[in-house]
Amino acid sequence: MTATKTSAAVANRRAARWASYLPAWGRIESWVVEHRRRVTIGLAAVVLACGLVAVVAALLAESEHRLSTARAEAVVAGQRAVGTLLSYDYRTVSEDVPERRALLTDEFAGPYVDQLKSSTAPLLTRERVATLAYAKITGIMKADDDHHVTLLMFVDQISKSPAKSEPTFTGHRIRVEMVNSDGRWLVGQLAPI
Repeated sequence: MTATKTSAAVANRRAARWASYLPAWGRIESWVVEHRRRVTIGLAAVVLACGLVAVVAALLAESEHRLSTARAEAVVAGQRAVGTLLSYDYRTVSEDVPERRALLTDEFAGPYVDQLKSSTAPLLTRERVATLAYAKITGIMKADDDHHVTLLMFVDQISKSPAKSEPTFTGHRIRVEMVNSDGRWLVGQLAPI
């Protein structure tokens, strides 16, 4: 046998093998034609399920993005607010009340301002104390949704008064509840731990 006859014989065997599959394909095709409605409904169900999975995945991704953004914004706003709320100057403490109140939710503003006026301001004025506070480390304790974030802050305070020759350094752990109110992050609670 020559090379041409050998390759022709191989090609014939392959053609015969593929031809043996055709009756099976014909049966499949005739089954699809007979059950066209079922096939159409099945394909539509698969397409619908894939679409639902895509929509749910997109919604979950959007929700996670909003929560991630809320966490980051709450940390930045909380650090600024706590620095302002826990820094005092005996010369201006009474004048700073509106600025401080603007950083607080309505529910927390009353108790904070009452304590500031009744105990903190008189003590600061009597002792002539000036205090600078800043958040050294901030972590997220809990983020229920994109409107409520609870922070844990390690806050340092540096206080100066005529009674002491050197500044006093103190550290505090504070739980800060941040609330998003009309696009602004406000302090809803401030409590030492």
